[in-house]
Amino acid sequence: MDNDGLSNEQTEKVLQFQDITGLDDMNVCRDILIRHQWDLEVAFQEHLNIREGRPSAYATESRAPAVVNDRFLQHVFSSVRANSTPPPGGVGGLIGYVFNYLVNFWYSAFSSLVSTVLGLFRNQESIPSDPLGDVLRFIETYNEKYPEHPVFYQGTYSQALNDAKNELRFLLVYLHSEATAEATAFCRGALANPEVIEFVNRRMLFWACDMASHEGKRVAGAISVRTHPTLIIIGMRANKMIIMGRLEGDCSAEELIRRMDTVVSDNEVWLNQARQDRLERDLTQTLRQQQDEAYQRSLQADQEKQRRKQQEREEARRIQDAIDAERRAEEQRKEDIERLKLELADQVPKEPEAGEPGTISIVFKLPSGLRLERRFHNTNTMTDIYNFIFCHPQAPDSFEITTNFPKRVLECSPRTEGEPAGPTLVDSGLKNREVLFVADLDAYRLSDWITFSSSSTVGGGGGPVAAQSATTVRGTQEKWLQRFQSENIPEPETSITNIIAHVLELSGPGDVGDHQNSPLSERQMSRIEELCECRLARMPLQYIIREWDFRDLTLKMIPPVFIPRPETEELVELILQQMDSQRETFFLEIGSGSGAITLSILKHAPKSSGIAIDQSRMACELTRENAAAVGLDSRLRIFKHKLINDLPETLADERFDMIVSNPPYVPSVLLPTLEPEIKIYEDLRALDGGNDGLTVIKAILRIASKHLTKDGVLWLEVDGSHPPVIEKFLAQHGDTMGLRFVASYKDLFQKDRFVEIVKCC
Repeated sequence: MDNDGLSNEQTEKVLQFQDITGLDDMNVCRDILIRHQWDLEVAFQEHLNIREGRPSAYATESRAPAVVNDRFLQHVFSSVRANSTPPPGGVGGLIGYVFNYLVNFWYSAFSSLVSTVLGLFRNQESIPSDPLGDVLRFIETYNEKYPEHPVFYQGTYSQALNDAKNELRFLLVYLHSEATAEATAFCRGALANPEVIEFVNRRMLFWACDMASHEGKRVAGAISVRTHPTLIIIGMRANKMIIMGRLEGDCSAEELIRRMDTVVSDNEVWLNQARQDRLERDLTQTLRQQQDEAYQRSLQADQEKQRRKQQEREEARRIQDAIDAERRAEEQRKEDIERLKLELADQVPKEPEAGEPGTISIVFKLPSGLRLERRFHNTNTMTDIYNFIFCHPQAPDSFEITTNFPKRVLECSPRTEGEPAGPTLVDSGLKNREVLFVADLDAYRLSDWITFSSSSTVGGGGGPVAAQSATTVRGTQEKWLQRFQSENIPEPETSITNIIAHVLELSGPGDVGDHQNSPLSERQMSRIEELCECRLARMPLQYIIREWDFRDLTLKMIPPVFIPRPETEELVELILQQMDSQRETFFLEIGSGSGAITLSILKHAPKSSGIAIDQSRMACELTRENAAAVGLDSRLRIFKHKLINDLPETLADERFDMIVSNPPYVPSVLLPTLEPEIKIYEDLRALDGGNDGLTVIKAILRIASKHLTKDGVLWLEVDGSHPPVIEKFLAQHGDTMGLRFVASYKDLFQKDRFVEIVKCC
């Protein structure tokens, strides 16, 4: 069994199913499990039903699938009785043979025509009321007379056809006529033989009915049974049920097995093809389901991103509304204070003349450092003092007045109309030349808040300090690193470091460490978040930042053009080590992708020139753009061409000193198992190597045979299992192709990854 494309769990189920059923062909086991959605218990129960002749749960009583009855597509076997009279010889014998052949041919054609006409009338008859009863009664009667026989299918002809089509098995149909002595001998002889029984039970479904019953007559007319005994073999071919074999007349058990084996062997390929088609449909459905799930995850991530952005916008709007409300309230408060100052200014008593009896001179020190000196009468109240300070332009809006030493807070506050005046200056203990201090109460409250906030954020936690740290490079890097790790994103640290370096326009990810404490602007924060959301959707990092380093080149990357891997850098290094950089080398790259291989060779071999081909238009355009960016486009020609058997016509006469390729070499059935970054975003045509991964590689070998110069070299990057296969292939066909396998080389993971082949003639 080719178990590529199956998970470990699915492979284990195939092995378990084979153990409990005893089936030899593991491909059949896999096909049965696929049809039952990998439910081992259900698959075994249905297989047991079929083996014991019971219809499966999927067999229906609906109209049977159409059966194609074309004698040109059938193996026809007829038993010939011995004739005591020898056939005539000479010209007379030949004429007699031709005459008998024509008579038999026209008789057969006339019989088919009559059967067709009668069938039109039979179709108008009522459908048998109990076709299943006809079958079961026949089986019961047959068991009494002939106890040894293959397992009968215990359902109607329609059910048998449906099960044979669904199970991809041959259906053997036998219509019994007890009135025919030859049929009786056939049932007692060949059909009761143990080897025949074992062959039929293992390879086919066996359905039978009595010709005398309504169901038997209907089926006999449908498949043109006119002689007895006759066995009909029906199977799937090109998605149609057709009659593949017609076995007429009695014969020995050995001859019957030979006939059935001939029909089965010649038509087994159609059932295998149907199984392969079913497997490919299942793999395609699995791949599409995985892509749909990835799309849904990406969509949900986008929706979550939009939801968070909407929340942030609403929060920002709420904060702004609060700020606006606070600003308006502050403006209103200031307007009220200004109005109050104008009102209270009229209530400040007139300053007494110097030397007037009862006069007290007071010095006020404001928070701004301004010194005010003012004379009051000792009968003035502390309210008058308050109003005087409050109305001064540099006085705080909220304040208290204290003495110097000992420090004492004086009772002074505004009084509303009708409220008793406060204590007089004498009552408050104030004397001439008194110095008083005005303290700003709002400044005290702000200082206390700052002290509290600073102490509450020391050593981590929330608050302003923590909020500030989240906007630095270090805080942002740690935040997204944790997010990537929680979401199992591959290479999380590399991902976030490269994204930050890209947004900050640094020379490389290594420079991020020098900017750990640098603050990020809102635009930079938003851009980093946008790119990180793309990484959470499993988009490759190279597509996110739109560039990637390959050896000493920085190349532009766009989806879905194939992303060069580190192993390919090893291939280029291997080529350059064995290449004379001062020689004029004309080379071809097959499957250029971003142009990484070709541009690296052109840069380090200044006398070389090359041609690059790729089946993707976007890959050709990207190679052309990268070549222009590094100034190598003058030595490179690029062609869009899908590689099938040869190069495009414009290159038909070209000969190359070297051909290099990193071709598609992943077996098709393995594509659904690849990482989401690959199977969702990259061009799968650059990866799909066919059933064995060698489809494109063999085409490249044919091109190398035709287009390499003598002693020219072909370099390939392949799967780790391919080098011995390629070596064996060239050992068989290399002389014809003029190619010789030189060596294989290991990559940094010690896998045989690179192959060197030389044109020897």
